[in-house]
Amino acid sequence: MQGIVIFARMSSKRLPKKMLQKIGSRSLFVHIIDRIQKIKNKQIIILATSKNKSDDALVAEGKKKKYWNL
Repeated sequence: MQGIVIFARMSSKRLPKKMLQKIGSRSLFVHIIDRIQKIKNKQIIILATSKNKSDDALVAEGKKKKYWNL
């Protein structure tokens, strides 16, 4: 099985909440997912993040955009 792992967290010290910062009209997180979806022969996308409450926003964004079903 070929998969892609996205390592992301919201608690960066240099740029907090970086993954949900807007670049144009979309967040960095959405840009990354959109680029990954263009890759051929992938079977799964995995979000690797911490158990911190702040990272729940990343999981919620993925569910909202229907990138994955957790």
